[in-house]
Amino acid sequence: MYWLCLYLERRQWFWQTALGLLVITPLVVNSANVLLYGTYLPEISGVTRGFSGVVAAFVGFLVISFTAAIREAHTAQLAQAIGVGLILLLLLLIDTVYAKTLRPIVAGLVIFGICVQAASVLYQCDWDTLVQTRSREQLLFQIAGGGLIVLVLAILTLQMFPAELVVDNSFVNIFAHGIGFIAGSVISAVVLSFDW
Repeated sequence: MYWLCLYLERRQWFWQTALGLLVITPLVVNSANVLLYGTYLPEISGVTRGFSGVVAAFVGFLVISFTAAIREAHTAQLAQAIGVGLILLLLLLIDTVYAKTLRPIVAGLVIFGICVQAASVLYQCDWDTLVQTRSREQLLFQIAGGGLIVLVLAILTLQMFPAELVVDNSFVNIFAHGIGFIAGSVISAVVLSFDW
């Protein structure tokens, strides 16, 4: 994330967001834990005091900073298409982990969603201008960097949402991870909107 913020020349955004994630995310995640496990699921001992919700928030920050870098390098429409497509692919990965198979209906819906996003970009994109303004090396570097970020996001998603919810006699609170991811995405997007 710091590397992406340096690329965007927004170090202040990084520090403000990091501070916000460290302060706000524990409050949000713990409040949601108390509400869910204390009120609606009292039979489950899922209230945990850990740092994993904050780590998940930084994963959300990574998604937002990645799409902001795409927006800076290309267009807002391409950034939106890649951001939505990436979220859909990560949701498909989570579904595949818990279903223990790739379900055709879910995969079909994800592919449909990605195609809808891609169609609008392909329809309105001026490919001649894009190719002329970017050297081949720049495009290859951006594709390689983007691929590395997507790989990191996939690995982190698998770590946050494991197939087994009890690991070494310890409950993995995937609800806290999901809330942390959403909180991190929202906080980083809000801070960026004031800085943009």
